[in-house]
Amino acid sequence: MNRTPILVIVGPTASGKSALGLALARVLNGSIVNADSVQIHRGLDIGSAKATLVEQQEVPHHLIDIREPEEDYTAGDFVRDADEAIRLIGTRQRLPIVVGGSGLYLRSLLHGLAPELPRSATVRDALRQELDRLGPARMHEQLAAVDPRAAERIHERDTVRVLRALEVHRITGHPISAAQRAHGLAETRHRALVLAITARREDLHARIQARSQAMVRAGLLDEVRALLDSGVSPDAQSMRAIGYRHAVEVLVGGASADGLVERLARDTRRYARRQRTFFRRQLAARWLCGPMASGATARLARAVRESLSPGAALCDFVRLSPGWPDEDQALAAGPWSGEGIVSDADGAHLPAGECPPE
Repeated sequence: MNRTPILVIVGPTASGKSALGLALARVLNGSIVNADSVQIHRGLDIGSAKATLVEQQEVPHHLIDIREPEEDYTAGDFVRDADEAIRLIGTRQRLPIVVGGSGLYLRSLLHGLAPELPRSATVRDALRQELDRLGPARMHEQLAAVDPRAAERIHERDTVRVLRALEVHRITGHPISAAQRAHGLAETRHRALVLAITARREDLHARIQARSQAMVRAGLLDEVRALLDSGVSPDAQSMRAIGYRHAVEVLVGGASADGLVERLARDTRRYARRQRTFFRRQLAARWLCGPMASGATARLARAVRESLSPGAALCDFVRLSPGWPDEDQALAAGPWSGEGIVSDADGAHLPAGECPPE
């Protein structure tokens, strides 16, 4: 295990994790390590809600704008680069604060890359032929029938991951989600305190709607048009991200620009749901119901500092971390104030002072 303590802040899109990361970085002498797969790429600014230049100057940020928009970037690349950023931040006597919502990146950083699952060119070619014949929706239905958990978190248009999950099932007879879930229980690679921030469903949906409108008004279509004009393929990895693929559908696929905001907000809501499900099942997080109440940031910063101090048990932090990890429950706790209900990663509500089961 890397003994450098790190703080990890996760949450669904528009939950406020970036703002929380910045607020805690200011108080805790922290530096941000980006764990958003879109912000990795240069030129993808509006659709990724990338930190502004002013914010990046105020608090050091790492792993932003490190790849061209047409370059692929894997979870393995992220683990290598994030490990180096964490090491560098530690040498500068600052706290590494990993902030983002890309679940595969975060799980790989904390638990290592999953063991390589079997592949078969024959099976893969057969699946591609089925995709051409049946279309993405029918292939996603096949996945839902054999691996509901994988289907829940993989969008039907993400055909690369849909076909990969089906390939694993056809070769092994077992769902890919089972292997991934087992991997999520592996020993952590870092001494990490993981905070997950969420919000009431209606509040999160309202933020997503407002964010979608703001992105389109800020020039999302112009940003994507400039990227395509510069030679970026509409099939590039970066162009498959939410927001960017919606703009490509308008600019290349002939979709109506009038419904762009609603399509973007709808798919972002679905993605946020998948994110919360993933974090609940895959990361041992302490959940907070945002937004932060007045004065709560300072109390939270003190709790983080104490939890990450030498000799502290990370589970001590649950005394101060209320939240509701199950989005199907009513979020009744209100703005986080430093008091109230505590919860572990599995959704069991714990008496104050108790640690979650090992």
